[in-house]
Parts: sequence; structure tokens; C-alpha cells
Amino acid sequence: MTKDQAPISDNAPMSKSQLVLGICAALVIAGCGSNKTTTLNTTPPQPEERWSKSPLAVPPSPARPVQQAPAPLVYLVETAALVRVVDATSGEELLRVPVPAHTIVAVNASVGVQIGGATMKLGPLPADHQYAIYLESNEESITRQGIIRPGGRP
Repeated sequence: MTKDQAPISDNAPMSKSQLVLGICAALVIAGCGSNKTTTLNTTPPQPEERWSKSPLAVPPSPARPVQQAPAPLVYLVETAALVRVVDATSGEELLRVPVPAHTIVAVNASVGVQIGGATMKLGPLPADHQYAIYLESNEESITRQGIIRPGGRP
């Protein structure tokens, strides 16, 4: 220490250069700011879904014709199914065939059995007999249960 310098004490005032240096050091230590930008997620989270299915026990029901009468007999099949045409008087099965939806099934004593305009069983058929049209479905009945939790879990 020289004669011109006064001893540094805790109560001594700071010079301007010391003050500027101290502020710069504090800013460097604290950081002037962050380059990171925060973005908000605007899309909602996907819902959580869980599904289970099991066969539904359906008791067997007796087969009933969808249409039964003497020839001529006509029926419009609304959904795809297996069609059976039976001579109800004799009990003879005349035809069993899968057909698409919106198909006409016709029984005519002179022509035979027609599916969608095409003759599938040639006639002649007995005119005094009753004929029956049956629909069979090979779809199984099921029950389906599910849980949908909006927004998923956090």
C-alpha cells in the first residue's frame, strides 16, 4: 500500500469503475436472458379407448319361412344371406345358395326356382304344392363394451 492510497474498509465508498465492474459481473452471473421460447401445446391429447367383445348366447329358434305360399312365390332378400327353398308339401329341399343383398328369389311352377333372374332349379314343379323360402345367417351375435376416457391420462 502506498502513501496516497487509503486503506480499504467495509464502509469506504466504491469508485465508478468498481461499480460498473460489479454490475457487469452480476449480470454475467445472473444471465441477461434466455434464448429458449416456451410454446403451448394447442392440440388436445388423444382419448384413451378400451374395448372388449364377447359372443352373445342366443337360444336356438325354430326355423320359420320368410315367405310360404303356392307358386308363383316371390321374395326380395334385403341383406346377404343363405337362402333355402323348400317344397313345403313334400319336405324336399329344392335349393340352398348364398345370395347378395337386394336379390329377388322366385318360385314358378313352370320355370322352377330363380335367383336374381337366373334359373337355379329347373321346372316344372308341382303346381298344387306349397313352397317356402328360408333365410339363414352365418353371422354370430356379439356384445361389445367399451370405455372412452377423454384426453387420456396425465
